[in-house]
Amino acid sequence: MDAKNLGQQIDKISYSLAGVLGVALLALPFVAAVGMNSQTDELHTEIRSLTRKVEDQVEPSVSQRWIGTEVRRQWEPGASPPRRWEWITERRPALLKVNVEVEQIPAVHEPGTVDSITMDRDPETKRPYLAVSGSLGAGNEHVEITDVKLFRRVNEGNFVRVRKFEFTSGESSFQYVDAEANEPGKIYSYRVASVAKLADDAPENVQPPVEREQESDVLGPTEPLPYDFSLQLSVFHPPQNGAPPEYNSTFGYWDYDVAEAGTARERLKDGLVLRERFRIRRVERGKVTVKDLSFRTGGIYEIEIGDDPFSVAPIPELSGGGAETEEEGEEEAEAEPASAEPAPRRPRRSFDQ
Repeated sequence: MDAKNLGQQIDKISYSLAGVLGVALLALPFVAAVGMNSQTDELHTEIRSLTRKVEDQVEPSVSQRWIGTEVRRQWEPGASPPRRWEWITERRPALLKVNVEVEQIPAVHEPGTVDSITMDRDPETKRPYLAVSGSLGAGNEHVEITDVKLFRRVNEGNFVRVRKFEFTSGESSFQYVDAEANEPGKIYSYRVASVAKLADDAPENVQPPVEREQESDVLGPTEPLPYDFSLQLSVFHPPQNGAPPEYNSTFGYWDYDVAEAGTARERLKDGLVLRERFRIRRVERGKVTVKDLSFRTGGIYEIEIGDDPFSVAPIPELSGGGAETEEEGEEEAEAEPASAEPAPRRPRRSFDQ
């Protein structure tokens, strides 16, 4: 019985709450409407205030122009002064051309050099010769060497081109065996000349060389080329009982078989042949005439008693470091003081048959 009453009480409470909620939901729109009416009134009040302010403002006066008049004024051409046409409405676009100026430089062609002169002997021809080596301009730029000329000077003569010298294109150095430089007792000098042109692959701003042909400094002179024999006369034996005169002598020679100098004591008389090459043509008091049979023409020497003997030793190599220009050689010759002692007598040489 008590449980049944409890359930009824709970139902009453539920119904009561539902009724209260329903009344609240019905009353909510009325409460909200009252608030909205208040806000609406305030909004209308603000609108009326702004309207009065706009009406009270003073509008500025605006002058109106006829657009046709303004257009004609803008497009009316003005005066046309000389060389200026300001009335032109469309102008040609300004063109800016940039010229890049590249410096024009000449190709570099430097003179070559004769680097060394070396003496040697040929065992086949039994003659001395000179080997000449050199190089072309080490600082050459954008040039091509087209020709190289080698020049030789004998003693104090003029320089003469060596016609047998041939240049190999593309080479930066050269070596040449000058078999024509073979006369004993003579001194030799050399120089080289190079001819160049602008290289095909040179840049566009490079011009041909200023000096197309360049000559090197002179290398030389060498020491006198050595002889292959020497004679030093001592005791003369006059002719007796129909025998020809004779001379005791010291005979020096260059031995091509062993490539060194040798000496021997010889008693000279007419017709004697020394080393199968040097024939005694004539013996007379104070003088002996010798013929070098290796020469087709010439090669005849008159050797007098007291003469300084020939040198048969090889001369030293002459290199570019010891080269002298012609002017320097002349200055040194002028500056050298005269010797108080007379120069040694040298054998007289004749190329007459």
